[in-house]
Amino acid sequence: MKDLGWLFVAALTFSLSIVAVYLNHVSVARRNDIKAIQAVHLRSTSRFGGVAIFLAWSTSLALGLANGHPQVTLNIILALPVILVGLIEDAGWRVNPYLRLLAGAVSSLLAILLSGAAIDHLGIVALDAALTHQALAIAFSVFAFTGVTQSFNLLDGLHGLCGLTSAAVALALAIISSKAGQAEFGLALITLAAALLGFLLLNFPRGRIFLGDAGATGIGFILACSAVQLANLVPDLSPFALALVFFWPIADTLLTIARRLGHKKPSMHPDRMHFHHVVMRSIEILVLRRKDRAVSNPLA
Repeated sequence: MKDLGWLFVAALTFSLSIVAVYLNHVSVARRNDIKAIQAVHLRSTSRFGGVAIFLAWSTSLALGLANGHPQVTLNIILALPVILVGLIEDAGWRVNPYLRLLAGAVSSLLAILLSGAAIDHLGIVALDAALTHQALAIAFSVFAFTGVTQSFNLLDGLHGLCGLTSAAVALALAIISSKAGQAEFGLALITLAAALLGFLLLNFPRGRIFLGDAGATGIGFILACSAVQLANLVPDLSPFALALVFFWPIADTLLTIARRLGHKKPSMHPDRMHFHHVVMRSIEILVLRRKDRAVSNPLA
């Protein structure tokens, strides 16, 4: 059955996502998504796609119907602080951005303490010497995990963008795992990619459901942890190769911080100047010759 486990996970995620679409009314009264400054969608949309993914993935693992790995499975539990804070936001209650960062830091510390997922080398002599000090390694690891976790949330702007990026990262890590002799680790990540596939069937191109904060940050954290754990399992792996797998979420976040600091705006303040926003508006101006968000959003 595990040979077709990915299909079961995808089908279960798709089914739960349909349920989540019709449960949007539970939280829509407390949210004002359409008027949010960064909004690019046209109607109120369920933000419980991440919940559907985590429920389907966890259920499949518990029933033994999908491939798992002890460390990847543990990452789902370690991500709970991040997921729960994101879920509060998705349900319609405003969450202070610093609380999100705190949740990321808590999950990161748990990952370091319970799974040994600390970054202890980067392939740069001077930095590697600094990271031999445990306190510095822990501090840098918490910073890196929290940053990557939030970068996936910033990326969650267009239909399919964060979901497809997350699936690509999961599959890239799975391929690296297989090449490095960690096939079981890679198969667990393929299971996550399958869950994302089930979600994407409703997310792209019409945007019937979103990952939400819980989904974007939870998946970002799990993928970041998995990359570091893989590096620890296979010491010969290049840290830069693993970092490049996360290139776009990290690059978009750094560009965002630089832009906001350059304009003397708070780094936590949302805007509509992410690269994907610029691409979408460029398509509307240069290609469509009119504002047609239903077309420009998935096309971007």
